[in-house]
Amino acid sequence: ISAVQILIHRYGLLSIASITSFDYRYIMESRRQDPNIKTGLIMHRCLLPLDSCISLGIDAIVFEKNWITKNDIQILDASGIDSYAWTANSESDWHRMKSLGVTGIITDKPRALVNWLKE
Repeated sequence: ISAVQILIHRYGLLSIASITSFDYRYIMESRRQDPNIKTGLIMHRCLLPLDSCISLGIDAIVFEKNWITKNDIQILDASGIDSYAWTANSESDWHRMKSLGVTGIITDKPRALVNWLKE
């Protein structure tokens, strides 16, 4: 964690970088070491209840695309926490994520997503 944090600062990436993990313990340690670096928890619904995730003080939750609900997004928005979907690779995935109101989409097809967004 420290090595990644050093690189984030050395290369001036603080405004765009985020340390994310499936393991909340790494996120908590990152926040302890440097609370200025944004953090995100990558999760499946079954790992932690949403209210437990919010109580961690993280900046974002990264959901597997099939586990996101409109209610989750509304709760996160009200809590000031960003929401990301992974890995959404089809137009039907993108339509669903847009309708849910996620903050961002993680995809293996960034060029196709950009073109879709321009339509």
